[in-house]
Amino acid sequence: NIAKLKKGFFLTPEIAAYNILENINKITISFPELDFPLSQEDISEELMQEFGYQKEITENCLKYIIENKILTLDSNGRYYPLKLIYNKEVLIVLNNYPEGLHWTEIKLKISNSPSNNINKVVRGTGQLEHGIEDKVMFCGKGSLRLTKFRNLSDYNNDALFNKIINYFESSKSHFTHLNILFESIKKDSSNEMDIYDLRYLIKNYGKEYGLYFSGKSQASTVSMGKKIRLNISDNIVHLLEQYEHPLEMNKIIQSLKGNETLYRDRANQLVEDGKICRYDISSFINNESAYRDLDIDKVGSLITKILDSKNFTTINFLSSQLNQILMTNKSKYFYSSFAKYFIKLNNLKYSHYSDYFSKVEIKHSRFSQLLLEMCDSNKSIDGNFEEISKTINLTKSYFRIFFQNHYLYNQ
Repeated sequence: NIAKLKKGFFLTPEIAAYNILENINKITISFPELDFPLSQEDISEELMQEFGYQKEITENCLKYIIENKILTLDSNGRYYPLKLIYNKEVLIVLNNYPEGLHWTEIKLKISNSPSNNINKVVRGTGQLEHGIEDKVMFCGKGSLRLTKFRNLSDYNNDALFNKIINYFESSKSHFTHLNILFESIKKDSSNEMDIYDLRYLIKNYGKEYGLYFSGKSQASTVSMGKKIRLNISDNIVHLLEQYEHPLEMNKIIQSLKGNETLYRDRANQLVEDGKICRYDISSFINNESAYRDLDIDKVGSLITKILDSKNFTTINFLSSQLNQILMTNKSKYFYSSFAKYFIKLNNLKYSHYSDYFSKVEIKHSRFSQLLLEMCDSNKSIDGNFEEISKTINLTKSYFRIFFQNHYLYNQ
């Protein structure tokens, strides 16, 4: 009986178009996170993993963004963003260069890309990093790299900044050169820390401890001043508790009038601590609202079963399995957040990082380090996948995309 059908049973072209447009907005936000250029198969897989969309929805979205010239084909028949803000393209370029690039090289690669940024006039790193300061850092004079290629989250900021404060107090000075400061504290700091890590940490987190850079963006003078203690984490949690729906990160920053880098960092740390949920690539929500309709014990049991099956499990693999088993379309961020929440809630002994979970002790926090250590460059992609998948839960497409963009293979 048609009269008994629920409202919205029939999906009109207008509703379908609206749904696709909503998806498009999220997809374009994800572009700077992807390793372009990508084949059609690879970009479809990336977007399915990123958002939990079904294959049919993803393919419809991909068709739409190609028709509307949001993506274009490069000379090798691979897809590349066409309508792109310049600084977002900087992130896309740097995705393929873990060690970073000089700003002139970045500019050259953008000029030679299929995007519409070919005529953009750029003079120096200041313009390149504008608006993406939380994602890029210096790695040499005039050179930039993505912060995700450094283990910045591994550093204990309290311990580090207390060493710096002790240095100032013992020297009875209120300012010093960054090079002198680095030489003074590096013997007591992590062997992996370099001067550019120190510069980034002071620039973005120092003011909470009364430490500042003086002068222009590439200043090398560090000074002591007044501490500015901010209850950033509490403010984010309190704000999210006022809403039953996800809030975009930009909305959170605007509402709390905070430093973008600090607020993004604190929000991500709250997710790591299981205190809030990252709903998708750009939004967050309080745990109660996020998990209200979940059977927490059932989903948690599935997660522990997957995590126990091998030593390491990528977030992509975990979310893919859960979406398939539970017949849902949740993003990898959602299920990753829930897993961290469930682990914390039950005091389980799994370790978790930005890309993967581990049931064993591991010295690496970045998944790239783990894979590069395990991979044999003399073997084919298939040969390496067969060996690595014995100890790591990961999809073959994820493995292929990762290694094709990290210099082990060019095929």
